[in-house]
This record gives sequence, C-alpha cells and structure tokens, in this order.
Amino acid sequence: MTDPTEKLELFEALSTSQAAFAAIVGIAIAIWGTRRLSTWLVPVPAPSPARDLSSAGVVAAIGFVLALFGIAAVASIVGDGGDREPDAPIRRIDLVLPCLANLFAAGVGLRFARARLGADAATFGVTRARPRDLVFGIAVLLALVPAYFGIGAVNVKLIDALGLERHQRLVTSLLTRGRLDPWAALLIVGVVPFCEELLFRGVIQTALASILKARVAIACSAAAFALVHDAQSWLLIVTVGVGLGIVRHRTGSVLAATFFHAAFNAIMLVQIVAQAEGPR
Repeated sequence: MTDPTEKLELFEALSTSQAAFAAIVGIAIAIWGTRRLSTWLVPVPAPSPARDLSSAGVVAAIGFVLALFGIAAVASIVGDGGDREPDAPIRRIDLVLPCLANLFAAGVGLRFARARLGADAATFGVTRARPRDLVFGIAVLLALVPAYFGIGAVNVKLIDALGLERHQRLVTSLLTRGRLDPWAALLIVGVVPFCEELLFRGVIQTALASILKARVAIACSAAAFALVHDAQSWLLIVTVGVGLGIVRHRTGSVLAATFFHAAFNAIMLVQIVAQAEGPR
C-alpha cells in the first residue's frame, strides 16, 4: 500500500524542521514501545536459522524478477503495455498478478530450500501463530503510529523537495465511480498481505537472518519490500516493513506478520474511503 495521508493538513502545516523533529520523536517512541511490548508479550524471540539459507533467498529473488518479467509480457500481450494512466481505476488483475509473482517466488525458494538445504516450511515461519503472537502484531502496529505519522510528514516534504508530483493516485485508482470495489478491498486485506509476507518476511528475511544479524536482516527485507511499492512512499513502507520484520523475528510466524499487514491495509482503506467521502 502507498501513502493515503499525504494531503493531511497537519503535514502541510509543518515546516521541514518540524517534520524532521516529529519523525525523530515518533521513531524514539516507536522503538521504546516496541521493546516494551516485546519484553511483555514475547520475551524470548524465535531462534534464528542455524544453517546458511542465503541461497534460498537468492533463488526466491530471481524467481520474483522472472515473475515480474512474465507479468510485463502478459500485460503487453493483452494490450496494456504499461501505458495505462496513473490515476486509472485499479483492476482486480492488477492485484492478483503481483500476488501470483510473490507466491511463485516464495514457492520456488521454499522448494529449493527443502530439496537442496533440507529446510522445511516451518523454518521460514510458515507455522501456526499463537494468540499472543497476533496480539503482539497489532500492538506493534499501534506502537508504530507515532513513527508512521512523523515519517509521513518527512515523506511529504521530501516529495516536494525533489519536485515530484503530489497526487492522490492511490485514492483515485482504488475508487471506481466514487466507491471502493469490495473485491479489490478483499484482495488487499485478505490475500495481498499473506502473499507479500510469505516472500519478504518468510523466505527473504529468514534467508538473510541465517547469515546476518537479525536487525540487518529486518532492515534489508524492509528495504526490498519498499522497492516493490510506489517510490513516493518508500520511507513509509520501510517503516511498516521494519514493524512486520520485528513481528516475524520475535514470534517466528509469518502468519503473525500477515495479521499485522492485513490490519494495516484495512486501516489504510478506511482512511481512503473517509478521505473520498470528506469535503472536496
């Protein structure tokens, strides 16, 4: 998901220095809150992989790139060719195809890990989430709110400084005839989160954590996650990706991270609908 908050008047009213200060304070609060929640809910983090799984991550990344080329080829064949207007209404196929790319890449990585490395899906976090893991996911989401809004303010200032066009592409593309397509909403909340988490927090973060420190693995997987989203929201998506990575690391469950991701997307959709129905 991209940034639906870039038009908030609060962001407009802040100066660059105020936005930077808000981001610093928000990050500090988020770090403090996340650490407290970790100690309280999941005091013992899930163990890191004991073997080198980096090759599975490489295979998954290659599979993802190949899948993207395949999607581009399909789009060219059916006549899109990438020439659709940026603000054109989003179609269900626009959500389904990236999901398939994520699932294909994750599947290739998991299959390689099992066949060549002897690692099962549970090693990559594909395991049942405990109730407290789900609670921890929502708690971290809430703890990140100050950081999200502070970095959101910086994100807006950065867009302006770089001379990028600020528009409501996400809002416009998700709304068809002024209303949110319920099937698109279902995909965004119920399908996209699992597909993305399986690849980025399941395969890629686990592969990185097998050769790097947990913090570095979380940061790298968050950066990779941001790169497949709208460039105008990279800072925000990295922030969310870090939160998702923390949940995956502490709980050991991709499903817990998926729960966080689904809740975040649901909140974004509520904001989009509220913004569309508000004063114009």
